[in-house]
Amino acid sequence: MAGHRLGGGERWLAGTARLTGLRLQRFAQTDWAELAQAERAALADSAQLIVAVDSFDIESPYRDHEHLTHALVLHRYAGDEVVVADMTNRPEPHSLPLHVYQKTRLSPVAGGFGIVCRGVVGVPPPSDIVADRLRAELPAHRGELAVLEQFITDVREGRTGPDVDIADVAAERLALSQVVAPPNGPDDRWTPVAEAFADLSHRWYIVHAMAWAATRGTGTLRPARLVRMLTDLATREADLNTRLSAIMQVGSPCPR
Repeated sequence: MAGHRLGGGERWLAGTARLTGLRLQRFAQTDWAELAQAERAALADSAQLIVAVDSFDIESPYRDHEHLTHALVLHRYAGDEVVVADMTNRPEPHSLPLHVYQKTRLSPVAGGFGIVCRGVVGVPPPSDIVADRLRAELPAHRGELAVLEQFITDVREGRTGPDVDIADVAAERLALSQVVAPPNGPDDRWTPVAEAFADLSHRWYIVHAMAWAATRGTGTLRPARLVRMLTDLATREADLNTRLSAIMQVGSPCPR
């Protein structure tokens, strides 16, 4: 937690790697020559790259309007262009001028950040493997509830200022809801857990979107209302931890 920003748990990369079997490595480089060299080397080694860019510079609803971190899949360098895919705005591979790519990769909101992916994702992991991963996460999550409570106190007492940022947590909750989606088709035992995570992800996103709009003058969110919404999220997080802890303690990977 840093002032107005509530950070995520920063365990999503390792957790995703364990569940999928992918080898994932983050990198960040703000020198263009070194960044381009590192990306070319990774691609030549048959790795896949997910790279951070600035939505302001690319085809998106925020082009020439708003600086926001976004992600592209980098397929290859091709002369004075790169070939990328944008799974949100334009999922088919398409070309981007190299000078635009350089600018957007080095934007302050992108910071030359990226993830190197190696390996192949197979079938969704079975529910017992997902449950084992959740079981390992429960103690850390309980500790982080206190961080959330302190953040709520800071918001209530005005220490965060008006620009409250919970984007990291909203993004992690979205990723987690996708990971715990019913594996290998519907499963009556696992579905309630997946639905609970999906609902929590949806609620975090709503609060994030409202706070984000308020900081940019396109919406309003009174501090008292934000405190109520964050308190509701904290209660739901604690309830979910208690529920999952009870499930795991009886040795069942899925609710009965």
